[in-house]
Amino acid sequence: MARTRQRQTESAKVDARWRAWRGLLEVSSFVTQRIDEDLRDKVGIDIQTYDAMLHTKEAGDTGIRMTDLADRVLLSKAGLTALVDRLEHRGLLARRTGRKDRRVKRIVLTPAGAELFHQAAQVHNATVDRWFHQHLDENTARPIAQTLAGIHETHLAADR
Repeated sequence: MARTRQRQTESAKVDARWRAWRGLLEVSSFVTQRIDEDLRDKVGIDIQTYDAMLHTKEAGDTGIRMTDLADRVLLSKAGLTALVDRLEHRGLLARRTGRKDRRVKRIVLTPAGAELFHQAAQVHNATVDRWFHQHLDENTARPIAQTLAGIHETHLAADR
């Protein structure tokens, strides 16, 4: 009887972890699709463009090296190069020569890119609020954020 309870408890723990994993994937996919749809409809860019612009914006006035941007976005290096080429052609991003090493190209937002990013960020935030944030309060969000931060620190940050 005690062994049966122990197995049930262990099984429930495993099941809960797998349910959490599957839930994370499904919710992430669902919300990501909604963000992509809203960005396309309201701003005329896709989520990959938003992601590249976000990391470029976060890098500040000095911009971001192409290799660093490639490490942060969910695109192949060839896909990122093509995206940056398209955004540069549209006048939203610019390639600048590095100050310390002239061989290094840094990517920066142009003023038009910064304005488009600002509009896109408002759409992104409203979509996340609608499909994700409304389901969380501070007490439920905190342990999720702490768990994901712990996973990030353990695995993802170590790779950079």
